[in-house]
Amino acid sequence: GGGGGELGRLLLTMLYESHREGSKYWNYFCSVPLNVPLPFQWDDETLPSDFKKDAYLQAQRDAYATLAEASYAATVDKVLASPLKVFTEEQLSKAKWAWALSIVLSRAFALKRTSGVFGKTTVLGDSQAAKQASYLTSMLDGSKPSDGVELVLIPGLDMANHGEEGEEGTAVLEFKDGKVTAVAGKGTLTRGEEVL
Repeated sequence: GGGGGELGRLLLTMLYESHREGSKYWNYFCSVPLNVPLPFQWDDETLPSDFKKDAYLQAQRDAYATLAEASYAATVDKVLASPLKVFTEEQLSKAKWAWALSIVLSRAFALKRTSGVFGKTTVLGDSQAAKQASYLTSMLDGSKPSDGVELVLIPGLDMANHGEEGEEGTAVLEFKDGKVTAVAGKGTLTRGEEVL
């Protein structure tokens, strides 16, 4: 491992698989955007004036920018120093690291694994809470509670707009017995209508 906790491992796995044409995930990585311009990547000069006036948005942007820097610093130097030489410096550039983090922030789902009398179960967790900068930082520094929650990418399903409360125009994802089903949210979908 190269440090960086769960978050670092997820980002490293994404970057590793996205650079291997023989990867079983190659088609998936070819389908995700090359640029996901989330606010933590924006230059100060290009910030919209309304954004600059909103203290909450500014604080969130700063928290995610700090997370990107901290996760990069905690992980990349150790990986590049490894005698295994799995990555080149170009493959682990700050821009590519920010891309991987952006994909996680915009597409990952939280799965919650529990053990009970009848065995292990997996259900959808609160993806919004699991993608908060403070929670991701706890994944990075090892202080994350043992809550059974992990962030995952589910190729194909991550491309549909989804909601955890079944908002109109979204699909609700149900995870049961190792299978994921997309169910139309509130409102009506007509035959042939896309779920985006």
